[in-house]
Amino acid sequence: NLTKTFGSFRALNNISFEIREGEIFGYIGPNGAGKTTTMKILVGLISDFQGDVTVGGYELSKSREEIHKLLGYLPQSVAFQEWRTVNHALKTFGKLSSLTDQQLEERIPNTLDLIGLRDVRHKKISQLSGGMIQRVGLAQALLHEPKLLVLDEPLDGLDPLSRHQFKEIVVNLAKKGTTILFSSHILSDVQDVANRIGIINRGSIKKVGTIGEL
Repeated sequence: NLTKTFGSFRALNNISFEIREGEIFGYIGPNGAGKTTTMKILVGLISDFQGDVTVGGYELSKSREEIHKLLGYLPQSVAFQEWRTVNHALKTFGKLSSLTDQQLEERIPNTLDLIGLRDVRHKKISQLSGGMIQRVGLAQALLHEPKLLVLDEPLDGLDPLSRHQFKEIVVNLAKKGTTILFSSHILSDVQDVANRIGIINRGSIKKVGTIGEL
């Protein structure tokens, strides 16, 4: 029963849905439907709302820190300082997630392996393509090995090859047990990867189900 208003505008209108452990949940709706607002509430960037959010048995209103440890978040617009190397950028984000230097030495190359970017570890962000930068954004979300990965329009602006590669990575992560919330305003972006899909429009959930049910 999540509701969020901005002044007189109701961005979310009493929405309810559940994401099952280990599934890819596609969150579909036109631009401005309320997808990003939902995700910002879930990851703690918006704290003033009505309703209840529970992640892994923790209530967001009472256990924000515990939930943050479970979450990895890739926002709609990935922004890295371009003068940094990939390694330097990931090290900075890893420290924000309370990882030690020793953990980062192991996890940065492992995570870059996972997303097919090991060979760019010491390149500057300015030398990377848009698709590669998006995957570096995914790497920072994965460094602390989250149980739930929240991806806000992760394919926006990517070329066809990068879209395909990104979707392959998402499917492989789910096979290894990561639960994934994946939003888009384009149905084809998620229909071949999602186990179930929730459709939102004008702040209301219209339907939740498998592709077959929809």
